[in-house]
Parts: sequence; C-alpha cells; structure tokens
Amino acid sequence: MLPRSISRLALAVRLAAVQDGHSALAFGGRSIASSSVSWAKRKTFENSNNDLWLKSTTTYPNATYQDKPNYESNSKVSAMDQHSGSEEKYNRNKVEKDMDMAVARLRQNMNLVVNRVGRLTPRYLDGIKVWHEEQRQNISAVAQVIVVDSNTLSVVPYDSSYAKAIEQAIYGSRLNLAPKLQSDGSFLMSIPKLTLDTRRKLAKESGELCEVARAAIRNIRQAAQKSSRADLDDNLITKDDYKDNQKSIDNVSKTYGKLVDGIEAKSKAVLLDN
Repeated sequence: MLPRSISRLALAVRLAAVQDGHSALAFGGRSIASSSVSWAKRKTFENSNNDLWLKSTTTYPNATYQDKPNYESNSKVSAMDQHSGSEEKYNRNKVEKDMDMAVARLRQNMNLVVNRVGRLTPRYLDGIKVWHEEQRQNISAVAQVIVVDSNTLSVVPYDSSYAKAIEQAIYGSRLNLAPKLQSDGSFLMSIPKLTLDTRRKLAKESGELCEVARAAIRNIRQAAQKSSRADLDDNLITKDDYKDNQKSIDNVSKTYGKLVDGIEAKSKAVLLDN
C-alpha cells in the first residue's frame, strides 16, 4: 500500500489535470509544484494537426470542434477551422433562382403588352385587376371575356355584384377602353385599332420592362458579390473559392442578361413589324 503522502500527491495531480493545469492546486495545506501540473497537462492533452484538444469529455461534455480551448503558447486553431460551423452567405442556387424569377416576371408583363397586337383574344384584358370586397383579382377570375369579332370584346360577370368594380377596373386600365353596359348585365367594348404611334409606345413600354429586369439582375449580382466577399472576410472560404464565385456570378448574370435581350428583340419584332 502506497504511503498516504504519495496517494495525496497522485490525487492532487489528477485534479490539477482536470482544471487544465493553469494554476497550482493547494491540497492539505501544501501546494503542488507547477512542474507536476505541466506533466499532468501534457498527459491529458494531445497535439493533433497543430491543435490542442481535450481528450476527456469530463470538463466539456457537450463540446464541439468550435469549443476547443486555445492556448497562446501553442499553435492556434486556424481561421477556417474556427468558422467551420458557420453558414456561408453566398448561395449560387439562390442567385439563379432570383434571376430566374426576374426573367419570369418580365415574360409575364411582356405578354400583356404583346397581346395587344395581332389577332384579338380574351387575353387582351389579362392585365386588368378588379378590386372588390377588399380583394384584388384578375378580371378572368370574376368574369368571362368573349371575342365578339376582330375589334370587339364582351365581358360577362360571373356575379352581378362585381359589375361596378369590373367597369371601374376597365376604365382605369391603360387600354383606353369604354365599356358599355348591356341589358343582360354584360359589358361590350370596341378595341381601338393600332396605329404606328401606338405600336411605338408599346415598343417603348416593352423596353422599359426589360430595363427593370436588367436592373433586378444587376442588384442580385451585386448582392451575391458582397455575400461572397463577406464569406472571404469571415474566413469561410479561400481566395480561390472567392475567385470561382465571382466567375460563377458573372457567368450567370450574362446568361440571364442574354435572355432579357432575346425577349426584348422578339417583342419589338412583334410590336413593330406586324
């Protein structure tokens, strides 16, 4: 059996190891030499990939990689490792999705312009929104639009209570229409013939829609660049990753920019060449 003094010393060394060996531990009126603490510390920690990490989970039962204690006297945890649990701000899929939505909105709005030329269809009134009972709905949701002839449309409300709201919505549109109430509760309206001046105005309107889409793409591009730069500044990505991200952002922006150019060219061809 070991002498009592040796047992006490061994117990003190173990307790000192749990406390990371930062200070001497007093026991029984005697202090344990710092050399003993250093010895315990060396035995308790291991040096793996230049990072010191506590092998036992007694002191840090729920510790994660980011919770590693950092000792200035030893190699520090790299900046990339310190942020390994953080989430990158730049997301390529989101950039593509946002740009795709910008182009989709352009196509939707452009159809409303292009539908005003060529053969008359019920979609001529697609851009009209009806406000009724605190709800804003497409005119096609509250009425049936019928082509009477090449220059005339009929609008038949599904519910007579919507009649006044439908009439106001048609008058308030940019289509320059004058609906006339019929005895059966429907509205009849003549579609003005397109003049060259009107076509040019529509072409100008289509160009403005394309500029809105281009501005949206530029804004998305700039936001993505800032996000990638923030990831680099936060040491979440390397410089090579940052350069790759910038190239990817530029390529995606050019791709969607060309889509906008194509939509603009086709719309002007329809609006001015017919």
